[in-house]
Amino acid sequence: MKIAHIVNIFAFVVLLVATASVSVAIWAAKQSDFHNYRISLAHKSYEQHLQLTADTYLLFKRFGDLLLVGDSDRVQDVNEITERLNMHLSGIRSTIEDEIRLVGDEELEELELLDEVEDVIEDLSSLFQRALAREDIDDIRSNWREFSLVLNDNIKNDFRELISVALEEEEEEVAETEAEARAQMELVRRIAFILAGVFLLITISTLVIFRREFTRPFEDLLNGVRKFAAGDFSTKIELKGRSELSEIGLVLDEMSEVVAARTKNLTMQNEELEQAVRQRTETLEKLLTEARKSEETRRQLLADVSHELRTPLTVIQGESDIALRGADKTIDEYKEALGRTRMAANHTANLVSDLLFISRKDSGSLRLSLEPVDLSRLIYDAITLSGLDVRFTPPSETTMIRADGQRLKQAMLALLENARHHGGSTIEVTLDTYPNSVEIAVSDDGPGISDEEKELAFERFFRGSNAASRYTEGLGLGLPIVRSIAEAHNGSASIHDRTTGGTTIMLTIPKTPQS
Repeated sequence: MKIAHIVNIFAFVVLLVATASVSVAIWAAKQSDFHNYRISLAHKSYEQHLQLTADTYLLFKRFGDLLLVGDSDRVQDVNEITERLNMHLSGIRSTIEDEIRLVGDEELEELELLDEVEDVIEDLSSLFQRALAREDIDDIRSNWREFSLVLNDNIKNDFRELISVALEEEEEEVAETEAEARAQMELVRRIAFILAGVFLLITISTLVIFRREFTRPFEDLLNGVRKFAAGDFSTKIELKGRSELSEIGLVLDEMSEVVAARTKNLTMQNEELEQAVRQRTETLEKLLTEARKSEETRRQLLADVSHELRTPLTVIQGESDIALRGADKTIDEYKEALGRTRMAANHTANLVSDLLFISRKDSGSLRLSLEPVDLSRLIYDAITLSGLDVRFTPPSETTMIRADGQRLKQAMLALLENARHHGGSTIEVTLDTYPNSVEIAVSDDGPGISDEEKELAFERFFRGSNAASRYTEGLGLGLPIVRSIAEAHNGSASIHDRTTGGTTIMLTIPKTPQS
């Protein structure tokens, strides 16, 4: 049987029992309120009748005093007592009307009895009033005993009997209502015992069914899943029945077969992959070791070559100076020969200096001389030294940064020389400031550079495709030096195309680079 069906049946039965219990409780509460209210009305009516009786006897006593004594001050007492009697009669009538609304017309007899009591009281009061108004009142006072006996007979025969009947009816009503309340409570108690027994039977039956259809299969399913988690896919769960847990067990059994087959294949593939990774790792480690050795050798070679070339070039320069002062040859010949020697020596010295700078930057041994630098002034000086016609408008805000002024001027001269030889006729320099950095852009209107050559332009000794036809003396170290100077300041250098044609080389420098 499906677990969902069991749950639905149990929920329906529980809901049915709960509805019955709530209905019984509501009915019992209403009946209890009814009985309590009826008893309270009966007690109220009983008390009102007693008060009416007491005030009635008090009224007759005051009338008797008036007849015997003739004290006019007691007239006010009689009026007050009469008002109270009227209030008692109105209260009793209101209570009886409430009882009629509660239980129906069976309380009309009490209302009729109250009318008779009211008539008796009015008759006796009229009797006293007539007696007081008689001219022979002295004869009544002299014969008071005879008048008193007549009055007592009337009260006993009429008023007392009516009041006794009314009080007995109220007592009977209270007793009847209490008996009905006890019967109702007994009925509610029996219904409660029956509902409790039904609910207990349902609970026990549900627990037995739940244990058979859910708990035991779930324990078997959980044990099977734990074995699967431990890697044992050979054990089958094999749950019986047609419940949802049985279907889950069947699916898990089928899945275990698939997982076992795939696990075996994955294990074999993993072993093969680990073997291939080990081989590839060994190969990469060898290549990395060789690359490190090659790079170290290249840097060392570059440093050694630069160091070794610097000394003979210095000697050549000194010898050239001496030869220019000799007298064996004509002055023009010496000057011409030695001039070429000096020019070559200077060229070689510059080359070596550039190589040393790049090598030191790559090895991390480059040291900058940081100081406050006014970039606007520095750019003006570089433009003046270049001798080029360059458009430059400095920004209005301050352009002071902390940097190596000599290196930045070297970078600006390299950018201007690059624009002179590889750009067009128009060169423009812009300087933009930001909260944490500045950007120097050198733009030209030349033929530009292809996307493939933009990144290669910062490699050492690289010369663009237009360099051979426009400028043949360059060595391809200008832009590498520019990038090295920018990166030494924790900045960057990049090449971009202008929208109107040409090239823009962007130099970004932090305002306070790390030393």
